[in-house]
Amino acid sequence: MDLSRILRVVLLILSISLPSWAQEHDEPTNFTTRWLLDFKFGVEGGLGYKFPSSSFGLSVERPLRKHFELQGSVAYSPDKKVMTNDGNSLLGSVSGIAWLTSHVGISGGIEGSRLWTSQFDKGAWSPNLGAVIHVPIFDPGRLTALYVFPTGCVWATPTNPCKIQSNRLQGIQLKQEFRTWSHLRVGLEFDIYHFCDQSNENEPSIPRTCHMAGTSLGFMRFEFPGARKGDSY
Repeated sequence: MDLSRILRVVLLILSISLPSWAQEHDEPTNFTTRWLLDFKFGVEGGLGYKFPSSSFGLSVERPLRKHFELQGSVAYSPDKKVMTNDGNSLLGSVSGIAWLTSHVGISGGIEGSRLWTSQFDKGAWSPNLGAVIHVPIFDPGRLTALYVFPTGCVWATPTNPCKIQSNRLQGIQLKQEFRTWSHLRVGLEFDIYHFCDQSNENEPSIPRTCHMAGTSLGFMRFEFPGARKGDSY
């Protein structure tokens, strides 16, 4: 599996949503497709990136009747790695929410990332599972709590096809988002991760050095005209 596959899924969601967006003015329901421009800014120094961290991209949310919602996003980040003093990243994600009640839902998805630097290229997949809650404060708003599961190879050896060890990143993501105006959302994201450094492939008996790190990000999302503040959110 590579990042191009997840991007194809995102594009498929976008293509399915396009006809519905064009017909929104004729639909009596509030289940409209929501298109957003996303901007993030913050600190990810614990993951080896120079300050500041930033990204921008496009995302889509497509409610499916009353109890389900599909989401997809693509983003670009110019963040530089400390060890190489350069870097560019492409990020993509697909996820779904099953609303158990009008205020509580179960969320699951997968995020893919690809990092390019002058010294190495690296990709990672991060499946996640958690909950989404409609909070009563500054309604409408969403609190999302996810656990990210580790993936990737453990050892990079001559007989192992992976060239770079996975960091085996795992941890908790907490995100609070508010729709402050009809077409603007703002919020904060705090993440806590456990991950491991590269080890010596010629000495697999030596344990890897692992760390705990946190990140903090603020974000702003501009919602394209077509959805209203009273729409399902």
